[in-house]
Amino acid sequence: MSTMSGLRPIDAGALESARTIERMTVLAIGINRRNKIKTARFRVAGL
Repeated sequence: MSTMSGLRPIDAGALESARTIERMTVLAIGINRRNKIKTARFRVAGL
């Protein structure tokens, strides 16, 4: 994490949450590739 500026780890809850988080990551990568951009991402508000 120290090499990625602007990021910080958070506790996302139970291990079952990993499935949803991983799918969101795959979705963002797909959007980036399809639209030839590098800025599609998800931001968690309220932390």
